Amino acid sequence: MTHPRHTNAYITSAAAWLKTQQDLRCHWCHKQTHLNLRVGHPLKATVDHLIEVDTAPELAMNQGLWVVACWTCNAARGARHVNNKRRRQPRPPSRRW
Repeated sequence: MTHPRHTNAYITSAAAWLKTQQDLRCHWCHKQTHLNLRVGHPLKATVDHLIEVDTAPELAMNQGLWVVACWTCNAARGARHVNNKRRRQPRPPSRRW
């Protein structure tokens, strides 16, 4: 199954949604973000999800749950979510010698 964020419908909708936003301040750190920066720039405007897509993929296209985020905050939140998810999974048993 294709990840919801990797579909053309999502990519097109997210880009169009960002262009309609009056205030491009990051929802998390409140820094001004910009649309015309290269991918990976710390102040690049991105779409972030208030409910992680991994948690509820059916809500990925719900624009009511989208917020503007800078690249830095979006990446940090994603990394935190993945790390927390891994922490909750049981570790495989170690080898017995």
